[in-house]
Amino acid sequence: MLNDNYWFASGYMWIFWLLIIFIWVVLAIGYNRNKKQDKQWPALDKLVDRYSRGEINHEEFEKKRKELTD
Repeated sequence: MLNDNYWFASGYMWIFWLLIIFIWVVLAIGYNRNKKQDKQWPALDKLVDRYSRGEINHEEFEKKRKELTD
């Protein structure tokens, strides 16, 4: 009887650890995406400032914006 309970519990432990690893990977990917986007925003803000001051035209603005956001 004790042996059956051991296998039952160990099966759930594997699921638990796989779930923990999956959550950790998802959080790591999300953290890296946010970190990448944080680096893009200052460049995009500078681009908007240049466009609002009239230093670049609309076509150049759109071209550079697409480069930054892709």
